Amino acid sequence: MEIHLAILDGIKDRYETPYFDNLKNYASRPVGTFHALRSPGESRSSVELDPRHGRILRRKPLPCGVVGNHRWPRQPARADRNIKVAQEKAARALGGDRSFFVTNGTSTSNKIVHQALLAPGDIVLIDRDCHKSHHYGLVLAGAQPLYIDAFPLPQYSMYGSLAIKPIKKALLQLKAEGKLDRAKLIVLTNCTFDGHVANVKKTMLECLAIKPDICFLWDEAWFGFARFSPFLRRRTAMGAASAIREMMGDPEYRKRYEKFKSEIGELDPKNPRLLDIDLLPDPDKVRRARLRERLRAQVHVGASTGIDHRRCRSRFP
Repeated sequence: MEIHLAILDGIKDRYETPYFDNLKNYASRPVGTFHALRSPGESRSSVELDPRHGRILRRKPLPCGVVGNHRWPRQPARADRNIKVAQEKAARALGGDRSFFVTNGTSTSNKIVHQALLAPGDIVLIDRDCHKSHHYGLVLAGAQPLYIDAFPLPQYSMYGSLAIKPIKKALLQLKAEGKLDRAKLIVLTNCTFDGHVANVKKTMLECLAIKPDICFLWDEAWFGFARFSPFLRRRTAMGAASAIREMMGDPEYRKRYEKFKSEIGELDPKNPRLLDIDLLPDPDKVRRARLRERLRAQVHVGASTGIDHRRCRSRFP
């Protein structure tokens, strides 16, 4: 019996929907409005639910004088309420440490991230074709964009993502000019508006080889579903970051890096060969810098509400 109950409890936990569960609990309560009289025989709840499936059958009309003052169910700011539980479950589902829900649209969510990560004068390598909210975020943060053009695909009348070579070229140029310390963030779209998916792992590895403490903001507003596909997960920011963390602690990778370092030596920004070979990051430097990436997986709720998940920090063991 205990095993049976434990299995049922685990299933209930996995299928828990904090927001909808809270709505059902609210609808089933005998909540009344004491400042207005109810019509005879009218239910105290404004929502009628199907008791078998929990589906909303119909919304019951509220009496005159109640509609304008009727309040949607709210929860006090307590640590065990449905918002916190929902955010924790979203973080677990999307592979993050923490999850934050933002109800002011995904554009404002991008601005929040930029203003949290950047300071005036910081340099940001950014896709020129990214969503306009990123440009607004840089203006608000006072950062300086270093625009990189996406590669064209004329046979399909569209543009792809950013190739790795121009990103490396921009970072090496900043290093040659003595400005690499000001480069704080790389903003990339994955997938693009046209569905072009980047090689996330390779991009992050080569950028970390040049600047181990660089931060990545992968805008995956159109790619949130990829987390739940074993085939596509490895092309997401979270999937790539998890693979890189594991790689940095692998003794076999350390041997590869030592061989790479003995052949290449210190990265000379004036060496054109660096643009044509696969760069490998120093595992010790990356582990110290702690790989940080930002994933924005948007789930639309209504017309203008966004649920945004961001992994704020990934620590290496």
